[in-house]
Amino acid sequence: MLIKGIEFKSGNKPVICVPVMENDIDEIIEKAKNAIGTKCPMIEWRMDCFSDYLELDKVRQILDKLAGLCNNTVLLATLRTVGQGGNAEIGSDKLGEYYTRLAGMHAADLIDVEFFELDKPGQVIKNIHEMGGKVITSHHDFAETPEMSTMAMIYEEMLNVSQEYKSLANKLNLDYLDLILHVGEDFELLFTISKEDSEKLPINFKVIGEVTDSDVVELTLENGFVETIKNKGYEHYVSE
Repeated sequence: MLIKGIEFKSGNKPVICVPVMENDIDEIIEKAKNAIGTKCPMIEWRMDCFSDYLELDKVRQILDKLAGLCNNTVLLATLRTVGQGGNAEIGSDKLGEYYTRLAGMHAADLIDVEFFELDKPGQVIKNIHEMGGKVITSHHDFAETPEMSTMAMIYEEMLNVSQEYKSLANKLNLDYLDLILHVGEDFELLFTISKEDSEKLPINFKVIGEVTDSDVVELTLENGFVETIKNKGYEHYVSE
């Protein structure tokens, strides 16, 4: 992902990001100007520190001002919820709507999506992408430092599984995800491509996940839980 000359990619040099956590408009703009003046590559506006973070007209006003200042600086918009160590008290449905409204403002270069605070994170991310927005996802574990989890993830919601299909599989006492991932004789072309190159393709296609540098393949379920996908496919020309 390339933004304002900075490539966000696994293995690249870390990008220094300066948080802006003031609670009124004038202080927010002043702090942002100071940070940009140091030539830092990215600033993060912590919207949950703003006293009126739920008033989106005011949020838009500030984002527009910040975007005007960030000509060569990446602007990250973050609403850190209480569950993730922040100040925002907002439910899952409202949080998803908040992210979508932010994307519609077309001001922030990146939107921080708190993955496990949403009931349907895959759908929210898809909505943001469809509006031209870019996303980073975050999760904060204050009890311990989790292991590095670079993985390939397929989002269940992006597979567009119909309720009829799920109901039929249930009546037959079968796992519908197992059927989709491992069973059948009908196939579609599956490929990987960078976000930049995908925008140049003259064909219709559907994004079902993202790939990083691990050999682990996992499926993010609609309820937010993550399952490891086992290799159950039929292998041709393999001798025992």
